[in-house]
Amino acid sequence: MQNNKLAFKRPACKKVHELNALNMNEDKSIRISGVDWGIEWSEFMMEVPNLNERHWKRSSIIPKVGSYRSILVSHPFNMSIGDKIWTLFQPALSLFNGWDDHPEEINNSAMVKFCFESIISQNEKEAWIVIRIEDVLLLKEADIRLQLRESPGIMNNFDCYNSTHIFTYEEWLYIDSCSQGDIGIMGTIKEESQSLQFDIGRLLGF
Repeated sequence: MQNNKLAFKRPACKKVHELNALNMNEDKSIRISGVDWGIEWSEFMMEVPNLNERHWKRSSIIPKVGSYRSILVSHPFNMSIGDKIWTLFQPALSLFNGWDDHPEEINNSAMVKFCFESIISQNEKEAWIVIRIEDVLLLKEADIRLQLRESPGIMNNFDCYNSTHIFTYEEWLYIDSCSQGDIGIMGTIKEESQSLQFDIGRLLGF
C-alpha cells in the first residue's frame, strides 16, 4: 500500500487492475455506475478472522446507510482510503452460486455506495477493510426510486456473447450472457403491470 491506496496484482500477469473510482459516473446516460468485485461481506466489527481462514459466515444482512461494515477484498479491488464507489451486495448464497441458483435472494440484493475508511489487515492477495455505507438501493425498489425512462438499445448489450440463458422467478427475469466463464454480462428485469423494466446490469471479467 502506498499513499493510503490498496490494490492487488492479477494472479497471472502480476499487474494491478487500474481503476479510477472517482470517474465511474462519466457516462451520464447510466444512472448508477459501479463495480462487481466479489466483495465478501461479514458481520464482524474490528475483530476479523485471520486472512488464511477460509471458513467464516458470510453476511446476508442488507447494509444500512450510516453503518460501518468489515469486508474482505481481493483482486481486482483498487481504491484509496476516502474513495467512494457503488458495488453490488448479494446475500451469501447468491454471492457464491448466483441468482440463477438462488433467485429468491434478488429481492434482498442491492446496489451499495460505500466509502473506504481503513485497513484492518492485509497481505499480497487480500485484505480486511472497514467501509462506511453511504447509500443503499434495493433492486426491488429501483423502479420506484429511479425515474423510469426508455433505453431501447440496452438489450443490444446481450447480443455480442455466444451463450444467453434466461431464468424466471416471480416478477423477475434474470438474463446471463457470456462468451467464457468469467467474461459476459448479466441483468435483472422486473415485470410490473405487464411492462418490463430493466433494473441492473453488470459487466464481468476483470
